[in-house]
Amino acid sequence: MSEENVVSKFNEAALAMKRADMEQTILNVCKKNLIAFNMEFQDYNYQIVFKCLTNLYLESKSKFTNKEIGETEAWRKAISEFISKNKIHFSVKKQFGRQERKIDYSNLKILEEILHEYETLIRKCRDLHGLSSPNVEDDEGL
Repeated sequence: MSEENVVSKFNEAALAMKRADMEQTILNVCKKNLIAFNMEFQDYNYQIVFKCLTNLYLESKSKFTNKEIGETEAWRKAISEFISKNKIHFSVKKQFGRQERKIDYSNLKILEEILHEYETLIRKCRDLHGLSSPNVEDDEGL
């Protein structure tokens, strides 16, 4: 039997749904306090939220249209650049060599807004392509 034109009998849909559910669970927990440092993941929650959203996007990307991919990639790149160029946390030297952590609330507000737009776009596209919870028009079968 030739290895060409072999169709896999394994359906990855169940595993993809499990991975997406795991990302969404982490996302929902981390969104509650974006500026907290997450000991489990050893990163700030805003970084984890961005990574989870990107993972959801990448998990779904094969179903997105070229226009949706272009728009999502533009948001992903813009957020990545914003995070690398704009500090959310910074240290201030205090008297006697002590350092104090400060938060730039204006950068945090901008980050919250762009993460929200990124998440909204990803969820909309996932929903359009049937990758989220089904919309049930009636109660038949429930």
